[in-house]
Amino acid sequence: MKTLLASIFSKQTPPPGSGEGLPYWIFWFLLFIILLLFIFIFLRDKKLRMRLNLFLSGVKKKLIKLRLQARLKRENRKKETSLRELGQKAWEAGITITNGKKISNELTKLEGNKNNLEKELQEIESKLSGLDNSLKEQNQEYEIKNNELETNKKLYQEKLIETKEKEKQIEIEIIQRQNDLEKAAKEIISAKKEAQSFENNSSISEDEKTSRRKETEDLIKNCENKKEEADQKIINLMEVKTELEKERKKHQEKIDAYNKKLRKIEEEMKRRTKKFHKEIKEWKKSKERVLEKINNIKKKKEPLFENLGNMANEARADQSELTIFYSQIDRTKKHIEELENQINNL
Repeated sequence: MKTLLASIFSKQTPPPGSGEGLPYWIFWFLLFIILLLFIFIFLRDKKLRMRLNLFLSGVKKKLIKLRLQARLKRENRKKETSLRELGQKAWEAGITITNGKKISNELTKLEGNKNNLEKELQEIESKLSGLDNSLKEQNQEYEIKNNELETNKKLYQEKLIETKEKEKQIEIEIIQRQNDLEKAAKEIISAKKEAQSFENNSSISEDEKTSRRKETEDLIKNCENKKEEADQKIINLMEVKTELEKERKKHQEKIDAYNKKLRKIEEEMKRRTKKFHKEIKEWKKSKERVLEKINNIKKKKEPLFENLGNMANEARADQSELTIFYSQIDRTKKHIEELENQINNL
């Protein structure tokens, strides 16, 4: 075989310096030849075929055994469940089982403890429900009170804004009156200067001076009247501004008072809510402890029910309530025996 392959490859090897390799189809042809040789060797080697059959048979048996063992586990669990149900039914129905009095008494004791714990659990649930309702009522009360304070505060905020606007208008008007005052003062100074200039002018006649003097006096008098009027107006405006400032201060004090109340009820709300949450947390921990105890009792009862079920199954008391469980146990037992036999026969 080696010689044959060596001769084939030697014939196909390209001469030195040649840039060409083996054609692509030759690779697949050689691979096909090798495969045929392996098949030929396998068909002729009887021991190899037997070893392969034994290996495959062993794998198949292991797979079958695993499936049967899985089914056996399920049937055993089913049998345990049926025995527990049988024991529970017999105990609940008050059926006397031979040698089962001690287990029945233990189950009765555990059931009494479980009932007490369930009553305690109901009380805890009731307490948690009450705390939850109280917390909701507190939140609603806080929302109502908070909204009421916010509404009242908003009214004073609006009044404050309105007062500030009025103050702003008064300030603008005061500035305008001050401008009028300055203008009147300038006009008086200007008129006096002009009067002085024509008084000192010798070219102007006395009659004309008298006429101009009269005009100047009238102008000065008019300006002084305007000045007095502006002064009085400024005084009045300042009084109004003072009243507005007082009003603004009162509004701000009211707003500050409402803010203080809002902070106070918010802090009180947080404190009370924290207290509620702490109490709820403690009751929830108590609930978890009670539930854990109830679950432990259920776990303790399961093996007792199973033992009582074994006793009832052995005694086979003639009770119609238990007949269906006997049938289930018998069927399961038969399936278990069949599966064990199948596993042993592999």
